[in-house]
Amino acid sequence: MTRVARRIDLNCTENYIIEYTWTAADVCGNFIQHKQNITSLDRTPPVLVGVPYDTAAEYREHIPPAEQVSATDGCSKDAAVFSEDQETHLLKSANALATTPSREPTPLSMLVV
Repeated sequence: MTRVARRIDLNCTENYIIEYTWTAADVCGNFIQHKQNITSLDRTPPVLVGVPYDTAAEYREHIPPAEQVSATDGCSKDAAVFSEDQETHLLKSANALATTPSREPTPLSMLVV
């Protein structure tokens, strides 16, 4: 009896199919085969850790500093957390709040569970 294993990659490294094929033969040349597919799909998004709650600030001086947010993921080892560092200005003339976000990826050391 023989067993052959083959990996079929799908749309990312964590999505794939493993195909096993078993073959048994006798001395007369009769044989039988059976195939089994095992599908691995990463359908669970990463989990953000340390995300702060919404808050309000009356003046620019009272805006809390940006929190350090991390993420864990059970499958993927490569991920990034994008932080929105916002500098807030109180516009006296319009008495409105304006924000200027900047998006810079921060690489993470992902925790594999």
